[in-house]
Amino acid sequence: MGIIDKIKNLLSTNEKLMLENIKTHIQLCIDAMDLLIKQVTEEAEEAKERLRRRIENIEKEGDRLVSSQTKMIMGGAIMVPLQNHLVKLIDIIDNILDTIHFLSGEDYRRLYFKRLRSSKAREIEQEIIEYLKFTRSGLDKLLEMIDLAISNQWNQLVESSNKIEEFEEEGDDKKHQMIENIYRNWDKIREPYFSYLTQYVYMIDEIQDLSEDAANMILITIQYMHG
Repeated sequence: MGIIDKIKNLLSTNEKLMLENIKTHIQLCIDAMDLLIKQVTEEAEEAKERLRRRIENIEKEGDRLVSSQTKMIMGGAIMVPLQNHLVKLIDIIDNILDTIHFLSGEDYRRLYFKRLRSSKAREIEQEIIEYLKFTRSGLDKLLEMIDLAISNQWNQLVESSNKIEEFEEEGDDKKHQMIENIYRNWDKIREPYFSYLTQYVYMIDEIQDLSEDAANMILITIQYMHG
């Protein structure tokens, strides 16, 4: 009998509350990602600024949620051995939100050198939008994992975690193709746009890596709750 088969079927009230809070945190990441996709698609400075401010407010909301979760964990609501796993999970999810916030700021600052945008740079920007949409789908899978954990669907939880691992591997392939495309067309992309595009792709890939880390930590945390 595997470890998942041995897991108890009930969560404590505080454990369920923590998972609900984590679900809220992941939803903030999804909301921010949706706004980022809109922001990158927009051309007008006013529209980009409006979306950037909304993402900034979501990031601040995430900070407040982290603070309340940490107080709850350290205040005795959660058993000491479990605290470290929960803090790590919350930190990973908050890093996802912080990275989305960073990408929003970078997209807005891109306006300072938009005159350097060549047709090839614009073409790669369209690929980046699709890459962001792909990355968002990984966040949906994280949200699904929390729902499965709350409803005690342990086998499906493991399957969902495996899907995120496959998603990250597919994302790596997409990243390598995009970076290769940028370097192959270096003579058609002027600085600082070349550096901007490569950095942007790598930072989106960081969200995918963090999503896989979060999925692994969710499994570890749930197993520890009931192992």
